[in-house]
Amino acid sequence: MVKIILTKREIDLLEMCYRVLNMPLNYSIQGQCVVIIENEKEKLYVMVNCVLDVFLKLGLLESSEPNELGFELEKLNEKINHEYVILNSK
Repeated sequence: MVKIILTKREIDLLEMCYRVLNMPLNYSIQGQCVVIIENEKEKLYVMVNCVLDVFLKLGLLESSEPNELGFELEKLNEKINHEYVILNSK
């Protein structure tokens, strides 16, 4: 099981990413934690890429620099990717 502590805003952003890509949620919410049970590596991989795809779709200015949403998505993906790296190092 993986638990990632997120702010309310980060949880909202994560849910928005799945909605934008029309993807089914592969996690549950328990308080301020995103919880992944079973197939954690695969589900985290999907989550990282989901946030990244939305970053590329909505988080960039025309100059290819991050906009405000992009900066928030980068921070969120850092937290998720951190857990993914930990799982892959075991």
